[in-house]
Amino acid sequence: LHSDAEIFHIHGIALPTFISLIIAKLRRKKIIYTAHGLISCEKKLGYNYSPISSFYEFCLLRFSDMVTTVSDRMMKMITEDYNIDRQKIVIIENGVDSSFFNDNVEINDGWLPQLRKGSRFLILFIGGTRKVKGLDFLLMSIDNLVNRSKKVILVIVGKEGDQHEILLSKYRKLVMRGYVKFLGTIPEKELLSLYKSADIFILPSMYEPFGLVVLEAMAKGKAVIVSDRVGASSIITVSYTHLRAHETSLHLVC
Repeated sequence: LHSDAEIFHIHGIALPTFISLIIAKLRRKKIIYTAHGLISCEKKLGYNYSPISSFYEFCLLRFSDMVTTVSDRMMKMITEDYNIDRQKIVIIENGVDSSFFNDNVEINDGWLPQLRKGSRFLILFIGGTRKVKGLDFLLMSIDNLVNRSKKVILVIVGKEGDQHEILLSKYRKLVMRGYVKFLGTIPEKELLSLYKSADIFILPSMYEPFGLVVLEAMAKGKAVIVSDRVGASSIITVSYTHLRAHETSLHLVC
C-alpha cells in the first residue's frame, strides 16, 4: 500500500481487503468501501458463506469512513442488517454503455428467426440460473401462460448456476415443446440483437443489488417487469410499459 495515499478505496470481501482495512486504519487514512452486494442477504436465501467472510463484511461496513453502494434497496439492507448509519452511505447507481442506445443493430439472421418463428411473443431473461435470480417464479408463469397462448417463448441468457439442472428437469416439457430456450452465455453483438428483438424483459430476482440488465433493456426501449427485490426497481415508474411486482406474486402478473 502506498504510504502517501490519503484515501483507500476498497472493493470485495476477502483477506487482502480486510488487511487493507487494518493498515489504512493504523495509518489513520480515510477509507471508502464499495458494497457491490451483501453476504448477509445471500445467506438468508440459503447460500453458504464462512463465518470469517461475514466478519470481513461487517468490519468493512462498520469501520469505513464512507460506504458506496448501487441502489436505495442496498442502502436499506446495509442499515437493517448491520445497523450502519445512513449518513455515511452514498448511492452511486449503475450506468449503461452508450452502445445500447444505438438503434442500428443488425438482427441476427441465424438462430434468432427460429426463436420468433410463428410471430411468437419473445420474453427475455438475462442473469443465469442461480436460485437467487427467481427463475422458478418466471417459468411457473410461462407454464400458466402457454395454456392461454401458444405464441410465446421465454429466452434465458446467462451462465449455468446452482438451479440449472433442477429447472431443466422441472420444466422439461416447456423446453421440449419450444416454449423455453436456454442460450447460456452469448457474445455482446448477439446480446444486443436479442435485446432489440425481445417484446418484453423480465427480471424476477429474489435479491439483486442493482440489475444492470434492466437499464440495458430500457435503453433498447423495451417494456420491463422486475420484482421489488431488484435494486433498479427504485428507478422504474410503474406504468403500462414498466411494472414492479413482488417476486412471489409474479405468476399472477403474467
